[in-house]
Amino acid sequence: MNISRIILPTRTQPDTLVAIFLLQQFGQEKYPGIKDASVVVDNQESREFSQALAEGDLLLDVGGGPLDHHNQEKQITASRLVVRDLEVEKDRSIQYLLGYAERDDFYGKGTVSKDPLDRAFGLSGMIANLNRVHNGDAQKITNIIIPLLFAHYEENRRRFEDMPREVDQAFKEKRAYAFRSGKDSDIKVVAIQSDNASLAGYLRSGLGGKHDIVIQQLGSGHTNILTNQKTRVDLSKLIGLIRYVEIKLADPTISLTPTDLQTEGNDERVPHWYYDPATNSLLNGGVHPGDTQPSIVAFRDFKDLVEKAYNI
Repeated sequence: MNISRIILPTRTQPDTLVAIFLLQQFGQEKYPGIKDASVVVDNQESREFSQALAEGDLLLDVGGGPLDHHNQEKQITASRLVVRDLEVEKDRSIQYLLGYAERDDFYGKGTVSKDPLDRAFGLSGMIANLNRVHNGDAQKITNIIIPLLFAHYEENRRRFEDMPREVDQAFKEKRAYAFRSGKDSDIKVVAIQSDNASLAGYLRSGLGGKHDIVIQQLGSGHTNILTNQKTRVDLSKLIGLIRYVEIKLADPTISLTPTDLQTEGNDERVPHWYYDPATNSLLNGGVHPGDTQPSIVAFRDFKDLVEKAYNI
């Protein structure tokens, strides 16, 4: 058996597109060839699932087989039948995809917003437009939409699998440390050495510990400090201290106080640190530092600076 075609009963819809993605992503072992199978519509299809399968066709949402939601006792989507069939229901990375397919299929709310722009450019609206423009060409629409679904899945796979693994490894290798600061120890802080640009967002999310402050040092030595937008930690004292230490390390004879160095934006005396009030972050060049000078503050010393800023 080698699958060469996926047969749909009607034009592609959000649910069947999610189902096709799941089959391509997880079904190669059970259905060899599925990853490269063409997608066609045949509203006259009359074969049983097993017969079509033996002939190289996988019937999706048609034929009364295990992947046809029309013959189920309870309301269910084709995409949910696919994950059951492939035994990947517990994969956390696909849950939003399944939820989206169900909401669109059951309630017609693939896009909940009533804003006309949101609806026009929401995925369900775009799929409907593609069907009109391309006259329901299932293969062409599949080729356009599957990369978008893959991008969503891949980002979630990183959030649920890769990033937790990377953070755990960083702690084991002493490239990360976490602590609480503030008078009531109510500020959660984590510092990590990594070039992964997605880590800061992950560490501020509920999945990553919901930290209020994330200190990330790149392999180049550049260090960026980002905050949770909901808590909006005041960074003025911290940037003053960082700039003060930078100046003193470079030239101990300069007479300034940390308070003198709390300016938002750039300070020409320490040009490689930018205090960005819009994102409430302290940037030593950002994720692409270019020619920006890396900080000379040691990775472990940032803990002392945070504690001085918030324990006063």
